[in-house]
Amino acid sequence: MERLRSLSKDLRGRAVRLREAKEREALQRELKREEEETLLAPREKKNDTQTN
Repeated sequence: MERLRSLSKDLRGRAVRLREAKEREALQRELKREEEETLLAPREKKNDTQTN
């Protein structure tokens, strides 16, 4: 019975770490996307002013 509790606790810990890792990955993807948008924005504005 004690071993079962230990395994259950271990699995809960793994689930928490996995969820945290997925959240970190999602945040990193979002940050990368925002950085790319920020880098592209000045070019888009520059191109808009050149065509006018």
